[in-house]
Amino acid sequence: MRFAALAALGLVALQGAAAASPEGERLLSDVARAMGGAEAILGVRTLQADGYGMEAYFWGGGNITGDREAPQKWAENPNFSSVWDFENDRYRTQYRHNFLFPFGGTFGHSFSLSAWGVDGDVGYTLAGNAGTRLAEWTTGGAWFKPDGSVFRKYESLTHPLVAVRAVLSHKAAPENLRIENGMPVVDLVIDEGYVTLGVDAGTLLPRWVRWTAPHQNLGEVVITTTFVGYQDFDGVQLPFTWVARIDWRNTLIQTRMLDGYYVNSGKTPDIAAPAAVLAQPQPAAAPPAAAITVTKIADGLWHFNPGGHTVIEFEDHLVIFEMGGTAAQARAAIALANTLVRGKPLTHLIVSHHHFDHTLGFRAAVEAGLTVISHWGNEEILTDMATRPAPNFAGLVPNPNGAPLKFVPVHGHLRLEDARMTLDIYEIVKHNHMANAVFAYAPKSRTLMEGDLATPANQFSFWAEAYEDNLEHYGLEVDTVSPNHVARPMTHEETLKWIAEGVPRALARCDELLALGRPIPGCPPNIHRNWNERLAQ
Repeated sequence: MRFAALAALGLVALQGAAAASPEGERLLSDVARAMGGAEAILGVRTLQADGYGMEAYFWGGGNITGDREAPQKWAENPNFSSVWDFENDRYRTQYRHNFLFPFGGTFGHSFSLSAWGVDGDVGYTLAGNAGTRLAEWTTGGAWFKPDGSVFRKYESLTHPLVAVRAVLSHKAAPENLRIENGMPVVDLVIDEGYVTLGVDAGTLLPRWVRWTAPHQNLGEVVITTTFVGYQDFDGVQLPFTWVARIDWRNTLIQTRMLDGYYVNSGKTPDIAAPAAVLAQPQPAAAPPAAAITVTKIADGLWHFNPGGHTVIEFEDHLVIFEMGGTAAQARAAIALANTLVRGKPLTHLIVSHHHFDHTLGFRAAVEAGLTVISHWGNEEILTDMATRPAPNFAGLVPNPNGAPLKFVPVHGHLRLEDARMTLDIYEIVKHNHMANAVFAYAPKSRTLMEGDLATPANQFSFWAEAYEDNLEHYGLEVDTVSPNHVARPMTHEETLKWIAEGVPRALARCDELLALGRPIPGCPPNIHRNWNERLAQ
């Protein structure tokens, strides 16, 4: 049956070869017929898809470990709604966001509503009544995902009816028809670029849409959205569910399940971009690096802000702890470190853990030739980050060609020592936010360098015990903490106060949602010390 369908389309001979656009137009004409006919599709002026779904935290880069078999952390997305206004060339999608795992910031458990859209060629994001225009492309979207006006334009085409309608209305041209794995595949070319449509050879219904986006940690990713559950909806075949994956580890990043569609409905909201957004100039892909404040912690130790880096001086070189931030900010931190002590280049980076917010600047470090030190369990995922190329986004993503990873593993404990400095790197224990993680400790000044061990967001201190658990495990005394997520070094006492402030809030949040019959993961928190007594002190 599949062979017969391909033969009828004249595609059997196209395996691995390109076809001219007339064949592509013929395929899309047949696809339109399978979906209910060109007239029915073009008769859809507005389309609204309402439902719910899930999204992978950091698109797979925020799991407990970087192991490819680590369970995925998810955020739930109630109140999902995507709306298309074809006559005015507008699209908007929105959903609420709540992490299904314990998180230190209120925004992780707030069920806040976020929206993104494109109005003509203007991409934008909305938060409440405020809107911000998007760059053409950026790697600095929500939760460190790619975004931009082109991203949202491609996303708007990632629906069968919309993709086919774009061809029928001459908004997209079908080109480069070929066969991939027995499936007709065609590029839909628009002014901004193209998305690729895969068609089921048996039903001639759209099976998937894929396109490429930049990613600051992974270089670039290919996003493939697959559609299932077609049903007749007012004479047009529409899918009632779809899933999106990226080509890194075939990671499932998003699911959408619908309650239903509204076609040409008076209930569909106006999705025109706010006038204030349309008046904004299009921003650059990434802001320039902010000025870096350098704070001396102790002899041979400095804290950088923004970025939360710690620079450690050895006899003939420097080491930096942690490399987050934008590409520009990471490059600026590397450049500044190389001027900090005359004749001592920056040669090594210590990565606390693999989470994508802590490795945003990692590709810039690889680009600079730094040797990477981290928990042995992070070698595979850090190799992925180092070696994946970004040929389509060389001006946006550091290390666009990819490069080999120079890696030093930490197995329990690693000491770096010379006549100038002693630095101990320890494997973190008893921490449910990150299993394959390390912190650093300079014994002479009793300075601890950390990322998410002591000072993650403290609105909810779900991980309150981890800091002291690790000090007790290794028998360490700390005078100063050089944090990643706080703008300045802190004393040990200030660190305990920081943690303590979030304990009652975490407990109260758990109690609040339990009373509503909506307990959240992480509740009750794994807290065993007497934090009430500490707060009283």
